[in-house]
Amino acid sequence: VLADAALKGIIPKATPARVSLRVKNTNTAPFNMVAGRRLTDSNGFFYEVDQPVTVPAAADAATPGIASVVAVQRTVRNVEHTVAESVGFYAIEVPPSEDGRYLSGLQLSDEAGYQFVYTPSFINVAVDEKVFHVEVDEYQRVFVKFGLGGVVGYQPSAGEKFTVTVLESNGDVRSAIGSPFALEYAYTPADSMVSVEYAELVSAGSNPIGISELRELCRYPSAYDESAVFMGGFDFLVRRNITGLQFLSIWNEQ
Repeated sequence: VLADAALKGIIPKATPARVSLRVKNTNTAPFNMVAGRRLTDSNGFFYEVDQPVTVPAAADAATPGIASVVAVQRTVRNVEHTVAESVGFYAIEVPPSEDGRYLSGLQLSDEAGYQFVYTPSFINVAVDEKVFHVEVDEYQRVFVKFGLGGVVGYQPSAGEKFTVTVLESNGDVRSAIGSPFALEYAYTPADSMVSVEYAELVSAGSNPIGISELRELCRYPSAYDESAVFMGGFDFLVRRNITGLQFLSIWNEQ
C-alpha cells in the first residue's frame, strides 16, 4: 500500500489544530503576544500564536486585562543542506521527527532567503523557475526535489546552501475547556503576570491517513490528484483552492 501511494504521489500528512486561547494580564501595562510565540498545553503539546494580539492592562488587582488569541498546534524546525553535486532532480531527504510528531508542511529557501514555491509534479513549471516537489517513498522517507536544468524547474549547483523548514504537529489533539496553557519561556518579568487558558476549538487537527483508508484512496485519482484532468475541470480546481471566488468561467487556451 505504501509503495502504491508513493508511486501515485500521495503524501500522508497531519493537519494541525487551531485553537482560541483566553489571555489574562494582571500587569498595569499592556502585554504584546507576538506572532510565533510558543506555548504548551497541559499535555506538553506545543502551539504557536498565529497573529499578534495586545492584551490590555489590568484595571485593578481584581480585574485583569483579557484578550483572545488564536494558536496553531505545531512546531517548526530547520534542516540545513549543502548541495553535494549538480544533478537533475536533486533530492534533499528530510529527517523524521524524533518526538513522534507528524509532518504537516514543508518550505524551502535558498541562502539569500528566497522562498521556493511548492509545485506538485512540476505542473506548468518553466525552465529555471524556482519551485520544489515533495515525494515520499515506500519507507515513508520524505524528499524535497528540485527540477532538471534546461527542461523544467531549477537545478541547483554544487555548493549551494538551502534551508528546509519542517512544520510538524501532533494531529488530532484536544484540550478541555479552561485547561491551562503556559508560555514556553519567560523572557521578561511581564511574562510572569500573564496566564493563558483554553477557550475553544477553532478547527480540529487530524492524523495522517491510515493504511486501510490509504489503500482505498489510491483507487480514486480525483481524490488525491491536484490536476484539473482528474478533478474534472478548471472550475472545480479553482473553487477548491480559492474559497469564495466569484467568476463566470475559466478556460485554458494553451
